[in-house]
Amino acid sequence: MNRLAITRVTLNEKLNKKHLAWICLDEKREFVDFQVFDEETSLLNNIYIGRVENVVKNINAAFVEIQKNVLCYYSLQENTRHIFTKKKKGSTLQQGDEIIVQISKEPVKTKPATCSSHINLTGKYVALVADNGRSGVSSKINEPRRNQLKKLVASYEADAYSFVVRTNAKSAPDELIRAELIRLKDQYEQLVRIGSHRTLYSVLHRQEPLYIQKLQALYTDKIT
Repeated sequence: MNRLAITRVTLNEKLNKKHLAWICLDEKREFVDFQVFDEETSLLNNIYIGRVENVVKNINAAFVEIQKNVLCYYSLQENTRHIFTKKKKGSTLQQGDEIIVQISKEPVKTKPATCSSHINLTGKYVALVADNGRSGVSSKINEPRRNQLKKLVASYEADAYSFVVRTNAKSAPDELIRAELIRLKDQYEQLVRIGSHRTLYSVLHRQEPLYIQKLQALYTDKIT
């Protein structure tokens, strides 16, 4: 059984920056995983109402402003369905449109952050993904249980979103999984609903810290 510890560390006293160390050891006390997280706030996975500032046809992309003077790259090849909160005339995405986006990549040096219309809401057992794809089940779950879980999530699918069943659902009671499916479904539908009444640059969802996201992704049967 692996053991996990999360502890606050100081890497540089002069900088006075807060960090968390993620330390996972196996039964022989050898490292399985080690990572340091910055405790300062991150844009990653936050959901905003942004405004399309520019559509660049030659790179098939747009730039969306999520905060004043903060632009994000928005691929039109990957994002074919847009969640509009304010739409100018016409059906295609154009300058001045306001849309709901989620930050999918942090900015790197001179490159802006990347945002997406594929909203992802993650729980312990399932994740909701806003797209028109099909729901999937973790490949680490054996075939009989996979089929059960496929049937379970099928009744909660919609045209606007699908689900990904995570490994932690393998031995979880169906009632807990159903409860999480309903919670994520309601959260997404409320997010889209209130988005149409919120102002530009509103933060519709602020993601939990990265170490909490990593905890949710753990297969808890193998760790203490």
